[in-house]
Amino acid sequence: MKLRKLRKLLLSFLAVMTVTIVSVTTNKVYAKAESAGFTVSKVTPENQYREAAQFDIKVKPNATQTLALEIKNSENDTKTIDVTPNDSYTNTNGIIVYDKTSVKKTPTEQYQFSDLISGKQEVVVGPKKTVKVTFNVKMPATSFSGIVLGGFNVQEKVIKEKSESKGIAITNRFAYVIQAVIRESNTDENPGPKITIGSTKVALNDLKKVSL
Repeated sequence: MKLRKLRKLLLSFLAVMTVTIVSVTTNKVYAKAESAGFTVSKVTPENQYREAAQFDIKVKPNATQTLALEIKNSENDTKTIDVTPNDSYTNTNGIIVYDKTSVKKTPTEQYQFSDLISGKQEVVVGPKKTVKVTFNVKMPATSFSGIVLGGFNVQEKVIKEKSESKGIAITNRFAYVIQAVIRESNTDENPGPKITIGSTKVALNDLKKVSL
């Protein structure tokens, strides 16, 4: 009997503690944005080198080119969208990413995407409307071999909102990336890997030792 009473008392205590912990740790956490609410697509230029979802254009030295994107707002509120041309680079996991406006050039790079393209734009898209945004490409006078790779990062502008009550505000941000390849020749041959090793050092990445 004593053991049963003790067990019931312990279970009651744990139940009270659980309710108390939940009521404290869930101090009004708000989450918003389950989808982007807009879509992005490229306007295919006449000099598109191959059919793809991304830009892949062949341009002559010293020529100018316009690249256009269409942003469609699928919701009933007005959206302010940031469209940013970013350089490409390979992260520590070996994946090509497009999340930086400017990236340090490697010794073998002649040009980067940011050298050839006009800058960031802010676009206002009304409810259920579609807006076209254009960027200018200016090719260098000196020809180059290979390709220049970059991407357009398209993301809704962050607007700070005042919270009516105390708590943690969690906002999911969605971004689209439309890749862009710029070339001057139509050779698709793979010349094989050419690796140039610069300086290396040991560093921590996710608390693990890696060579950089």
